[in-house]
Amino acid sequence: MKDRLRLISESLGTSFNKMSKDLGFSQGYLSQMASGVRAINDRVINLLVLTYNVNREWFETGKGEMFLTPTPSPPPAFDLDATVDEFVAVVAKLPREMQELIAKIGLSICDKLDLSPLGACADETTDKGNSQQN
Repeated sequence: MKDRLRLISESLGTSFNKMSKDLGFSQGYLSQMASGVRAINDRVINLLVLTYNVNREWFETGKGEMFLTPTPSPPPAFDLDATVDEFVAVVAKLPREMQELIAKIGLSICDKLDLSPLGACADETTDKGNSQQN
């Protein structure tokens, strides 16, 4: 099965990096499966079938066609920048009190997820803390 992972990547004309993102794995994890270091489990096979229409029988045995339908295109990449831009544009149209509420919710999420060292959350929290001390 490990060799068939590479065949899928080659047939789709996609890198292991892109393929690992499509499947929700790290590139290292996918490479370890392709090299035989890690076993390819049912979860991985199911993701290949669902994401790329891989023929399960072909993947497990080598019999039949590689894909259940003509070679699919990889799913489109999620465009985080466009999503953030759209969100900011929507929030900018809201009344000030709603904008402040959304900011508080965002900061609360940062605190709950302990994201404060990641930059924006830490800056906002620090600025807020400094203004309360004055």
